Amino acid sequence: MRASFSEPAEERAELRVNASCLIQRLEKLATFGLTPEGGVNRVAFSPQYIASREYIFSLMKEAGLKIRVDEAGNIIGRHEGREPSLPPIAFGSHLDTVPNGGKYDGALGVIGALE
Repeated sequence: MRASFSEPAEERAELRVNASCLIQRLEKLATFGLTPEGGVNRVAFSPQYIASREYIFSLMKEAGLKIRVDEAGNIIGRHEGREPSLPPIAFGSHLDTVPNGGKYDGALGVIGALE
């Protein structure tokens, strides 16, 4: 259950991360460029990187976010708050990795933001 921040604090539902969903999505994202050594090779604009972007697009659509890609290629998903006049809060990271990088490098910030 998601909290409603327009309600008094004592009436808000407690926010919780769905750890199994978070891990499942991290593992799925790691499949895009997984190396035999267990690292991830997802260099920017490689086929593995493009496939990982499509996966993230699908998760963002599933979450009901309004999606846009800016001039630099950043994927931006927006969830309109209850008070649209307030400034936005941004979360995220990057999908590319260094060659044979770790599967949590960047990915945790992306998947964590969606969670």
